[in-house]
Amino acid sequence: MTLYIATAQNQKRIYTGSDGLAGYNQILSAKHCDIISVFINGVLQPTANYTIHRNRFRLRTRDLPPAGTPIVIQFIQLCCCMAKGGE
Repeated sequence: MTLYIATAQNQKRIYTGSDGLAGYNQILSAKHCDIISVFINGVLQPTANYTIHRNRFRLRTRDLPPAGTPIVIQFIQLCCCMAKGGE
């Protein structure tokens, strides 16, 4: 699991890795993740509210979160590997 954590800025719609907290500033490509969960102020957001591309997170809502609001994105990559002949 990879986390991106940032705090909202006034009237900001697009966030990049440079907006994230140190150590939590990587925005993965949605193509390479199995599960992505976006939380704004602790509330899980529907996928219609945002878009994610490599190193870019964009809010699609008319209203933007107030400055200082936490934004957390969880990127989960599942790996299913089976050895030859294994179960």
